Amino acid sequence: MTRSFNLSFVRNGFSAFVLFVVLAGSTSAQTIITGQFDFETIAVPGALSTDGSELDKQGRFWGYYDGPDGTVGGFSYKDGVFTPFSVDGLDTAVAGVSDKGDVVGDVTGEDQIRRGFFYDGEELLIVHPDDSEITEVIGVNEKGQASGWYRDTGGTRHGFILEDGELTLIDFPGAAAGGTRASDINIKGDVTGFYFDENFLPHGFVLRKGVFTTIDFPGSLGTFLGGISDNGLAITGTYIDSDFVFHGFILNKRGDFITMDVPGAAGTLAVRFSSKGGKVTGSYESAADPNVRFGFIATPLENYGL
Repeated sequence: MTRSFNLSFVRNGFSAFVLFVVLAGSTSAQTIITGQFDFETIAVPGALSTDGSELDKQGRFWGYYDGPDGTVGGFSYKDGVFTPFSVDGLDTAVAGVSDKGDVVGDVTGEDQIRRGFFYDGEELLIVHPDDSEITEVIGVNEKGQASGWYRDTGGTRHGFILEDGELTLIDFPGAAAGGTRASDINIKGDVTGFYFDENFLPHGFVLRKGVFTTIDFPGSLGTFLGGISDNGLAITGTYIDSDFVFHGFILNKRGDFITMDVPGAAGTLAVRFSSKGGKVTGSYESAADPNVRFGFIATPLENYGL
């Protein structure tokens, strides 16, 4: 089963709508900085597309790919070597890894139902609530806490935190039928994600100590938050401009938005932030064919207050 670009489902149906950033304790205009990065492209040989997820402490790049036979496979990559990763031989998408070595993502069986998984190197936990049609586990921290989302049988999406096999739901107050998705969780338990309003427009959020803060890229049609650093001071995300093009960004501790665009790409998705050198992992769409994606590692050429 071929996986689509993570955020492609929001491309259609948008009307012009301007969003403004709302940060706790601040109503001032935010600074937008055009970021300068060195990009390394990661492409699994023979794959139709490659999606990047995260760097681990050994410097391995994790992600998943769409095979020419319609299958989906997880992998890690370092020093030119690709190592496959799969759960019980099923279609496997790796979405996150922790410094402790835990791996999370989702698997699809013969029934074509997508279920989340959590693998600690020894034991495998399949995550799929009773009322779920689709479940994805996306982020994981060193404490073994994971974040993700599922879609219930009524079509509403719910974010969650997974800890010791138990789920705690995350539903942004006032979110419409599009629901809530939790993207990442750091060592402090801070959660990033996004929710949809009544116009099906996405807004990023941070959940910290039970308090939600909405974060929207200034002037964008929609904002999705991806990863968050362990100190909570750097957040990765993606926004949609007025031409419906995806752009990556980093939000730093000063509240500056540093934009990130792979040169020549049709769209850029920033997924995770690495505290080692401030590197960012993600995917970009080919300009020749937006259905073709490549993973990337972006190294900032300036400090940017990260």
